Amino acid sequence: MTTSSAPVHAAPLRGMRAVVTGGGGGIGFAIAQRLHALGASLVLVGRDVAKLDAALSRLEGDGNEALACDVGDANAVATLFASLDDA
Repeated sequence: MTTSSAPVHAAPLRGMRAVVTGGGGGIGFAIAQRLHALGASLVLVGRDVAKLDAALSRLEGDGNEALACDVGDANAVATLFASLDDA
């Protein structure tokens, strides 16, 4: 059995931003936690502002945000991503 001598990067996603739909709970929040642990800043997206805010408060550090959006509404999604481009 061989092992790799390549360095392990603690935060390979540092400097990247991940948009996570359904980020207020369940699988979406679990994915957000993993991406955050890998160094990404997060945009948690969902319909329930209270759930998004609660999820956001469970993440450590700055640079994360929560935005309400119904991803079933194409116009709302377009507006969401346009707002991210402006940031």
